Amino acid sequence: MPQNPFRVFIVEDDPFYGEILSNAVSKNPEWAISRFSSGRECILNLHLEPDLISLDHSLPDGSGDDFLTDIKANSPDSLVVIVSAQEEISTAISLLKEGADDYLEKNDDAPNRFFNIVSKHFETVSLRKQLADLRGELTLKFRFDQILKGNSPAILNAHLMMEKAAKSAINVLVIGETGTGKELVAKAIHYHSDRQDKPFVVLQGGGSKGHELDLEMLGAEKGALPLIQARRKGKFEEANGGTLFIDEVCSFDSSSQVKLLRILREKVVYRLGGNTPVPFSVRIIVSTKKNLFEEVKKGNFLEDLYYTLMGLPIHLPALKDRSEDIMPLARFFLDEYAVTNEVSKYKISPEASKKLINYSWPGNIRELKNVIEMAAVMSNTGVIQETDCILTLENEQENLFNQELTLKEYNIRIIQRFLQKYDQNIPVVAEKLDIGKSTIYRMYQNGELA
Repeated sequence: MPQNPFRVFIVEDDPFYGEILSNAVSKNPEWAISRFSSGRECILNLHLEPDLISLDHSLPDGSGDDFLTDIKANSPDSLVVIVSAQEEISTAISLLKEGADDYLEKNDDAPNRFFNIVSKHFETVSLRKQLADLRGELTLKFRFDQILKGNSPAILNAHLMMEKAAKSAINVLVIGETGTGKELVAKAIHYHSDRQDKPFVVLQGGGSKGHELDLEMLGAEKGALPLIQARRKGKFEEANGGTLFIDEVCSFDSSSQVKLLRILREKVVYRLGGNTPVPFSVRIIVSTKKNLFEEVKKGNFLEDLYYTLMGLPIHLPALKDRSEDIMPLARFFLDEYAVTNEVSKYKISPEASKKLINYSWPGNIRELKNVIEMAAVMSNTGVIQETDCILTLENEQENLFNQELTLKEYNIRIIQRFLQKYDQNIPVVAEKLDIGKSTIYRMYQNGELA
């Protein structure tokens, strides 16, 4: 039986009928059944936290009326089923108005009906526990010191501001360069707030423009646009009751800024092709890699929108400005890689450490994570050497690590680079990268290498 089983109390002074009800639910080994012949016994055992109580309306020490109030006061989460004979049905129904959850008539169908009542409540309780576990997992996953690692003063201050943000409904402005973890910070605030059970929705400011951004913000009615075959919710409507994270709001063009300001002031949206106002209630968190106040002074950002959005500012420092956090982060990413790939933990040589610390990290934490993962792939000894840390790629104008690629895509890029360097000599490249020649041939066959 589970450590915390689903617990059923059967309160019945008739041994025969108590046995009938007990047998009806005893087939499920996940249910712990306790039988009592008096209401007093039931009350004295409520510390066991029963999930469901079948309460006979007529007991030797009182009626259901006498015990229902005590049960609900001391065990409010317990579902109470009043069990009564035919002539007591009207009384049992009146008890439903006083807090009982269901009633069961003593007839031939009672065992089956009781089993169904218990089964249904068991499913409900199980779902609640799963939801509670999920909440706990999310809260743990998005612990402030887990999603924003480091012990530098700037990071500790960010943790403090995130804690304050989670306890209020104030707008939050997250400021930081690309790759510093702005969206993760927004998620952490959401999952520590009283809106954690509601949606967390992202509106990408930099990824959409013009009508595309209008569609993202407002949604659309069926047929409003050629490809809209059904009503589509906008991001504000999707996030209703929860948190809307507006990523890189500094990338909104002037027209979109005006629309965003109006939406935030009126707290309603009008779907494209519609004229019915759709109200919403959302918590707003915005991010920016630019100084919005400077953008206002330059005429690039609406002053009214700036003051509407401006709430609690959280500054995320660039990695180059907190060098004391580089190696702890590197070791964390290495350990994470080892666990994910089920390999032994790696060490980092002093030369590699020096190289990592002295690098400027234009891609910030995202770049460091990618560099460390590829260093683990490149390492042949279990110790990350200086040569395993590929910080720049020759003859490339753009730093590869500023791109958001999967580890597989990065591996393909590495192999392509080595093939180019060694004139497409597959045996040499395979030896240099310590991989099988068949791996490279297979990637050619799959069209992954050109």
